[in-house]
Amino acid sequence: MTGQELTKLRDSMLFKPVTMNTILGEFVPNPNAFMLTEAFLPFKEVSSDMTIDLINNGAFGRTSPINLGADHQKVSIPGFSYKQHTPGRWRESVVFGEDELARAVNPATPLERYGEAMAAAALNFLDTRLNNLIEYTTAKLLINGTYSEARYGVNYTYDPKIPAKYYRNITSSPGFTTGGTWATLASSTPYNDIMELANIARKYGLNPVKVWGSVKTLGLYVNSADTQTRIKASFQLIGQNPNRETIFGTLAGLPFQLDSRLYAEESRLTTANAISDTVINLTDATDFAVGDVITMRNSVGGEEEVTIASKNGNAVTVSALTLAYLVGDRATVYKTFMPDNYIILQCESNDRVAPNNWLSTPSLVKGQSWSKPAPGRYTWTTFKETVPYSLEIGGGIDGGPKISRANYLVWRIVA
Repeated sequence: MTGQELTKLRDSMLFKPVTMNTILGEFVPNPNAFMLTEAFLPFKEVSSDMTIDLINNGAFGRTSPINLGADHQKVSIPGFSYKQHTPGRWRESVVFGEDELARAVNPATPLERYGEAMAAAALNFLDTRLNNLIEYTTAKLLINGTYSEARYGVNYTYDPKIPAKYYRNITSSPGFTTGGTWATLASSTPYNDIMELANIARKYGLNPVKVWGSVKTLGLYVNSADTQTRIKASFQLIGQNPNRETIFGTLAGLPFQLDSRLYAEESRLTTANAISDTVINLTDATDFAVGDVITMRNSVGGEEEVTIASKNGNAVTVSALTLAYLVGDRATVYKTFMPDNYIILQCESNDRVAPNNWLSTPSLVKGQSWSKPAPGRYTWTTFKETVPYSLEIGGGIDGGPKISRANYLVWRIVA
């Protein structure tokens, strides 16, 4: 492989931003890839990298009546405040080494076809990870009220200052009489809890329209002794073989949105491991938890599952390894976007406030200009034309979730 051959590959239209962005735009997201984002924080491109919300305080009310000839009501504008934050920046790349490049410039291989396969594979990989990022940050912000990143030298936090009353724990802040944690099936009263939570939402000017939760959370509702009694009393209404969402919707009067989608959290080894080792060191073990079953994959195609026994920072104690691993080998664990033991009460509001969105802010990479940054997903390529040769294909986005006013309530239903 010569520099001239690599230059020919570099100059191919396949690796121009306009072509790569077209390829990126042709990918169809997995079904329901953005369930939470579309429901709570619809994606939106904006022209500013600083988000400022003008928040009105107080009720908006309605126009007052008058008698003909009489003076009309003078209405004062409610108090207001500003919320301001700078969104995050997200970027990563796939690097093809000399082996892949040698095949791409092989005279027996059609250059364009092999180059297209390289570009499509890399962009598909990066696009899927970017989809996961968008939905992950949405889920984290909805459930926790804040979102933060503290890895790879980044220390970024977005805190929209959502009032604590929108986040409740059944063991400490229900605000009404409850049967307690839903994990105690004999005494829990999930039907009454949902009804009372809906009443609280209405006091905040929110109209409940849907309940979100996982399979486990739905199971706790349906398997409660109180729910089972209601099912028996409503047998003709519910039917003989309904699914659990039907039971919930029939009893609670609200549809249940089941969300048990999975994504893979991945980290890589920072030290090599031999067979029988029980401690692995990861680049980032933040989202790995005790009890997780993780999949280990080495560089020669070996794969095994081990269980996390304990954690100390990024040092993770697992069951004894049966394979050997090198620095950079992968450890993955599947997580759900919607965690167990929580419900989100999705609501509507008539208040005219700034909308909640996942905002895509302008990027210099997307605009390909220092003077004309643009929002949206972007791509780039970098060819290293000195030894060792390499081709880097990257993708990213600037932006993040933004909440002006919470139009939902989050409830932890298990301690």
